[in-house]
Amino acid sequence: MTAVEVFRRIEYAAGSADIISYGVEGDTEDELLELEARYANDGALLESVHNDILDELPEPIDTALRARYPDAVINEIERSTIDGSVAYAILLDTMGEEIEANYDGSATLLFVEDVEPRENIPATILAIADAQGVTLPDAEWEITTLPDDTLEYAVEYENDEGQSITVALNVSGDIIRVEHEDALANLSSSETVQDALVGFPVGIEADFAAMFTEVTAAEIFRNQDIDANGDTTTRYGIEGLSADESIEIEALYSAEVVLLEQGRGELVDTLPVSVETAFNARYPGAAIEEIVQTMADDGMGYEILFVLNEEEQEANFSSDGTFESLETVLEEDQIPAVILATVGAERVLLPIVEFELVTEANGSVSYGAEYENDEGDSISYELDADGRILQVDHEAALNQ
Repeated sequence: MTAVEVFRRIEYAAGSADIISYGVEGDTEDELLELEARYANDGALLESVHNDILDELPEPIDTALRARYPDAVINEIERSTIDGSVAYAILLDTMGEEIEANYDGSATLLFVEDVEPRENIPATILAIADAQGVTLPDAEWEITTLPDDTLEYAVEYENDEGQSITVALNVSGDIIRVEHEDALANLSSSETVQDALVGFPVGIEADFAAMFTEVTAAEIFRNQDIDANGDTTTRYGIEGLSADESIEIEALYSAEVVLLEQGRGELVDTLPVSVETAFNARYPGAAIEEIVQTMADDGMGYEILFVLNEEEQEANFSSDGTFESLETVLEEDQIPAVILATVGAERVLLPIVEFELVTEANGSVSYGAEYENDEGDSISYELDADGRILQVDHEAALNQ
């Protein structure tokens, strides 16, 4: 699922703005699944919508539709789940006209939408819409008919850049809803992976291949450390894997292709007695799923992936059994608002993979946020407890 568009919706009552909300729309690569989330100004979730495409209607809905439109030829069926309630939008041809009929889960008609040319819209409605002064092209007029035959009108203005403004009016010409929508790409302030790696130094891949023959380079990345003054130190790196994926090597280089750091991780079956004893004392009853023996410039250590109380975590120990840190994946409602605000302001155009809490042995904490797509592009952030960005990594797979 990739976020695609953001929007602001203004709903009017008695001529004044009654509800202002903000939302995000995203869809899968095949466009068969769409998610929409709408939020209040304070960030509270107001509504979540899950839309998916069906091949056929449930029998009660199909029966109700055929009774109303006996000649209907169904072109598309979209099922919407809105906060647990189900509705169906059926795009169909009837009597030589294409319309959209909407039913709830109990086969009750909710409304019918019909796209009409501008000349079929009442002059009073046209005049009010035109008076709004929207400068985007007039894309489409739509008439919505409710079960009691009440009508609503809506006009959508849209340009080729993915920006749109929709104005909805009742039969009296009162504006009942305005929605401003923009493609998320137009709003992004985050550097893309491709942009970040444009300057990847020539020579690093060759040096890595010559020095670390037991692995094959799989990913390249740019690492940026940001100090308290906002100054950035930029380094470049490669991650490589052995053929059986049991060994991983990461090397960091300067822009001048000088090797600065290297780290090695190898899957092992058992822990040294000192580490096993310390781990069991700290996490009694934990089920170990994977052990990685690490070797870096500061010595040997162990990354232990385990499950305790149905929660998967990763503990890091030095080779003498000293506890170093614990990594825990966070659910959205566990993430501090200051962390959400910081990474949200980055406006990354990749799907969010996970948020992570890192707790050090001294009790200090930091947070990680990782975004990744199916092509192997990823952007990762490390933040302190105050929401200050400490490190950013842009990474791309080499097999693209």
